[in-house]
Amino acid sequence: MSPGLPRVAIDYLPATTHFPGVGRYARELVRALVRLPRAERGELVLFEWGSEPRAIGEPWLGLDGHLDGVERVSRRLPRRLLELRARIGFDAASSCGALDLFHRIHAHYPPLRGVRQLWPVPELPARGTAAETALRARLAEFDAFLVASRDAGERLQRDHGIAAARIHRVRTGCEHWLREQRDPVARLEPAQLVVLGALRAGRGHRAILEAFARLHARKRAARLLLIGSDGPERVPVLTRAAELGLATCVEWIGQPIESRMPRVMAESAALVHLSDGELTPVTPLEACASGAGVLASPLPAFFEALGEEAVWAPPAAVEDPAELARLLERAVELGLDPAAQARRRALAGAYTWEANARATLDAWRKLAGHPAGASN
Repeated sequence: MSPGLPRVAIDYLPATTHFPGVGRYARELVRALVRLPRAERGELVLFEWGSEPRAIGEPWLGLDGHLDGVERVSRRLPRRLLELRARIGFDAASSCGALDLFHRIHAHYPPLRGVRQLWPVPELPARGTAAETALRARLAEFDAFLVASRDAGERLQRDHGIAAARIHRVRTGCEHWLREQRDPVARLEPAQLVVLGALRAGRGHRAILEAFARLHARKRAARLLLIGSDGPERVPVLTRAAELGLATCVEWIGQPIESRMPRVMAESAALVHLSDGELTPVTPLEACASGAGVLASPLPAFFEALGEEAVWAPPAAVEDPAELARLLERAVELGLDPAAQARRRALAGAYTWEANARATLDAWRKLAGHPAGASN
């Protein structure tokens, strides 16, 4: 272990098993870290214990040719077995050798003891729920938190009593699909609209469908793509689409092909992203990076990042199909406006994975007690 740089293990298994969400976060963070000079980042250990199929490899991981100072620790063991071993004193981090810090992805896995822990907070359970109670018991074990918005930090302090000194604010990156857009792609007209996220309650899929139907009737929108894992909203939404005569215009993609996503975003006039509690603005920023318009819930994390460059849909508008259709049409207009596209691209340009990696390194150094710029 270098006397001047931290040696950090990262729970990397999600990067190899899940394309969206925390899987993308782990993948893009490490991809950016390994491209920094080793003298700046120190040693990385990629912790990959678990039985899930490793469905994601190169080129999506971006590790080839950048493994200097990187160790991969991989075991195909059921999580239950690892948790049973933890009860008799085996610590998951012990397989990684001496560490300054373990960078979690999930709050509840893997089981750890005797090592400093940092957790990047993607979302928090609703207050008063069993999930919140279970999480609260874990938060005391963590030494530090990364947050991607001011709101996330304030909620940790207000709702969970976390001291401000334990919270580090780090901007997300968002250029991962833009990076893969090799050739210019034109927006489709009439408009293609895209919705990202699991088909579950709180995402407004049925309201979005009704608004899309109004735009489709006026020939302002031709296609609605629902991209996300299966959930209880899928059947009602697709059934309603058939009732409206839109079965051929509404497509659900439950297993998105990552290689298609850059083109999907480049062709789409707007992202429609209604949500009930995200703490990171990565999804609307992904759309901005491609220049697409954004219609989103006015969550603090979203508004903080996008400000006037998005069209906002408060809860009352979501309950009114005509009003939601009006807002959606405005998002489409902005999505097809070259000047507005340029503004959104410029905004997203400030949210890079390299900047995220460097800010994460700063948090690691503070937590591990290694000052920035320390030499070997």
